[in-house]
Amino acid sequence: MRWLLRIAERRHALVIPAVWLLLSLGYFTVVVGSSSGQSRVWESPAEIWGAVLVYCIVPAYLLFCAPFQWRRSSAAAADIGLLVGDPAGARVEILEPGFRVIATGTLLGMLYGLSQFLQTLPMLRGSGNPWLDFSMMGANVLLWTVGGWVLAWRLYAGRGLRRLGSVTRVDLYDLETLRPFARVAMLDVLVVMGTMALMPLQSLDAEFRWSNYEAGLLVTVPAAVVFFVLPLWGVHRRMVETRAERLAELQAQINGCARDDIARLDTLVAHRDRIRGIRTWPLDMSVVFRALFYLVIPPLAWVGAALVENLVERIIS
Repeated sequence: MRWLLRIAERRHALVIPAVWLLLSLGYFTVVVGSSSGQSRVWESPAEIWGAVLVYCIVPAYLLFCAPFQWRRSSAAAADIGLLVGDPAGARVEILEPGFRVIATGTLLGMLYGLSQFLQTLPMLRGSGNPWLDFSMMGANVLLWTVGGWVLAWRLYAGRGLRRLGSVTRVDLYDLETLRPFARVAMLDVLVVMGTMALMPLQSLDAEFRWSNYEAGLLVTVPAAVVFFVLPLWGVHRRMVETRAERLAELQAQINGCARDDIARLDTLVAHRDRIRGIRTWPLDMSVVFRALFYLVIPPLAWVGAALVENLVERIIS
């Protein structure tokens, strides 16, 4: 499966999501436009089109982001390889998951997509529009197949970054060298948050249905947490250990310093306090939380508006 990932190195890689989006939207335009019977699965045309947009746009979005994730990971592997003294090993750890990892993720994604229609299968038998219903089911399976592939790929990269981070050299006076870990983690989290921001498309009819969001949120929320913590955990522990070692050295020097040598004592104490204030993550956490908060606002506002409108209609009626 390495060849599939290395497609991302090509300039024409972005043609794939564009073709997917055009073909899938064209297909569903024909299917929905030619539908005559009443579906027993979908409640309204707006709900159908909301689901269609999600099925078409989310896989295209993930495929669109994949080349950028690959290039960011490739650059990180080169930089981290220099830190650990093993450029080839770093590339294998981050960029070469192998067939078993990718195949397992893809298969699990496919099965997860199929499982979402187990409860609706009896309804499909008596549906007045089986072609539409089966098309929607197939599109959902394809969506989660692509999602499973991406999740497996990025989890492998995150695990590799964790292992490399646990053995990397940490210079407390030059933390910029650890930025590659943060860049990969943040891009993966932003891709997941972008997927979450697309979910409210299912509420085009201003009706909030938990069943439409449940499967996606059960995957994307844990994935966002794992994609952030996993690749940074190893280097975080190394930063904690290195800072503790340096603080112990400085404290030993302070203890051995003559108390009448005020200048040197003040220098050591100030240096110790500075080291205590050094962060133990390779990025500014306050900036991260603010960015994630701003990304969560749009989908929450959309869902909230749908809930309020639904509540007002029930009160009036």
